[in-house]
Amino acid sequence: MKKPVQGIFRKGLMNVLPPLVILLATLNPQPCTARQQGPCAPFFTQLSPFLHDTLTLETGTFTSLFDNSSFAGCEVRFESRADLMGNSSLLPSFYPGEETDLYAMGWRPVHEYTGDGPGSGIHGMVRDQTLCLVSWSQHAWLNERSEIEVSNEIRVTVQCKDTP
Repeated sequence: MKKPVQGIFRKGLMNVLPPLVILLATLNPQPCTARQQGPCAPFFTQLSPFLHDTLTLETGTFTSLFDNSSFAGCEVRFESRADLMGNSSLLPSFYPGEETDLYAMGWRPVHEYTGDGPGSGIHGMVRDQTLCLVSWSQHAWLNERSEIEVSNEIRVTVQCKDTP
């Protein structure tokens, strides 16, 4: 009998996006550095305990995840692998549902930036004059025997910018 599909993200996002299969690790971070400033810093901090290949926080000019436009702001990139992360755990969803810490800090969802696909998704949130986009992926598909296959690659990207 197959194990049920389990989602990777904590309470809040599961109401918006379908569950994904993922295996994550016990907390044992690899060293990483970042300028701990601006709206991206809390996202970086929450991802840093998870085993990863890449975790960066940068400020500068980036290409938007949503529409490929250029913007000035900050970006967090998290890349890992299911085989690296090992034991089950949950990555933070970064979705500001009503009963989440993000909501309590003033973040609100912006549904115009929500998109979903097989094993990936994007959503937006705003607080004061700051807009953040969160993109995640661990692609999944049905194989020729109609069994769920899941990519080993796990990615989370957060982009934030000030809005007028």
